[in-house]
Amino acid sequence: MPQDAKAMQMELYSTRDTNKHVYTAHQGEAQLRAVLKEMGVE
Repeated sequence: MPQDAKAMQMELYSTRDTNKHVYTAHQGEAQLRAVLKEMGVE
């Protein structure tokens, strides 16, 4: 999960029973590139 996923306007999904983060969704190339850059991929 990106450091600041909410600021990047990503959707964060969690389980209803434990509210544990399950996955993060993005929309658009710019968000994907930002996440990959954060991971060290260029």
